[in-house]
Amino acid sequence: MGYNPLKLILKHQKQHDARYYFYPPLIEIEPVKEYYNKENMFVVTFPFYNEKNQFTNLCCRIMDNDFTEVFKFFFSHGNTSLFNMNHIDLGNPFLVVEGVFDTLAADRFGIPSVAIGGSRLSKYQIDLLLPHKDNAIVCLDGDIAGKQGMELVDGLFDTFKLPPGYDVDDILKEDPSYAGVLHMRLCK
Repeated sequence: MGYNPLKLILKHQKQHDARYYFYPPLIEIEPVKEYYNKENMFVVTFPFYNEKNQFTNLCCRIMDNDFTEVFKFFFSHGNTSLFNMNHIDLGNPFLVVEGVFDTLAADRFGIPSVAIGGSRLSKYQIDLLLPHKDNAIVCLDGDIAGKQGMELVDGLFDTFKLPPGYDVDDILKEDPSYAGVLHMRLCK
C-alpha cells in the first residue's frame, strides 16, 4: 500500500493541524547525519498535552529521507501526558497504545487512541486515564515489554492483546482489515 505515517503527518502539517509540528532542529543534525552516513535527515517533533490541554512533553524523532526512524527521545523526564488525549472524545471507547505512530495509524482507520510514549503507563498517565477507565482499552505492543506493561494494569483497565510481535501501526500496515477487529473491540 505504501502507507507511511510520516506522510500523514506531512498532510496534517499542510493543513496546519496543531497536533503535529515540524520545528527547526532542536539538536545539531550535522553530527547525526555524519554518524549515520546520511545526506538528508530531519527532526520531527510531537507535542504531548495533559488533560487541561497544556503542553507537557515533546517526543522527538530523527528520520532519514526515506522516512526511516533513526532514533527518538523525549525532552521531559517521565511520562507526564498522553499524545492525542486532547483530540479524541474520552466519553467513548478508545485505545491506549504505545507510540505516536500507532495513534496515527489508528486515526487513519477512524480508531480513537492515545499514546503513552513507552511500554508502561506511568502513575501520572494512569491518573489521567482513571476518570475514563470505562472507556480506556490498553492495547500495548505484542512484544515482551508490551505484555509486561499490560500485566501491570490488568484489572485496573480493560486490555486487548495484539498478535505476538506486532504493534498497532505494523499490523494495520500489513493487514488493513485488522482495523475491523479493533473497531469491534471498541464496540464491546
